[in-house]
Amino acid sequence: MNVLKIGFLVLSFFIPPLCGQDMNAHVWIDGFALDKGVVLYPQYSWNATTPAGSFNGYGFIESTPGERVFANNLMIYTPRNIDWFSIHVEVGGFPAHDLGFHQIGPRININEAVPGLKKSFPRLFVAVLPRFIGIRPNNILVAGASKPVSIRNTDVWVEGYSRFFPKGLPYGEYWVMLKRKEFGRFSVGALVHTADKHTYVGFGLRIPMF
Repeated sequence: MNVLKIGFLVLSFFIPPLCGQDMNAHVWIDGFALDKGVVLYPQYSWNATTPAGSFNGYGFIESTPGERVFANNLMIYTPRNIDWFSIHVEVGGFPAHDLGFHQIGPRININEAVPGLKKSFPRLFVAVLPRFIGIRPNNILVAGASKPVSIRNTDVWVEGYSRFFPKGLPYGEYWVMLKRKEFGRFSVGALVHTADKHTYVGFGLRIPMF
């Protein structure tokens, strides 16, 4: 049984307690054109509230020109009445190459810890993820998203993350997104993708499925 299968088995233990709870989920697809091709980015998120606390999940499959197809799935448990602290689990890897990882570590929700910050940043956190199982080394994940700001009838917001490793430059992706009533359900924006010493900029769409 490879690392990815072990990781998904671990995540499956969380599913039974969530059944019948207050849950919602979303699925969307990002498509951004770079100078070397198109980045396709199917993504999902869900959350559930239980008497013991809240569970949140997020995951994606990313196809980037010049890189191997990558998948990652996150599950976050936040204890009841301790909104500033979470347990952060990640399971992912390169499915086509049978290379995976499973990490778990503490997470500080900065937007909950700093009074008033949540009004501008509904998501902002730092997670410390030691190497556990698989190919990914120790790393620190910093991620967040801003609340949309209306500018001339256009909602504008930013989101993104940086992952810091013991060696080498951080890996990161950052979005600037815009949405108008004329766009319907779609959003448009720009993606900045940094990997090693390379930085790519692309423009494209976000298409919500549900």
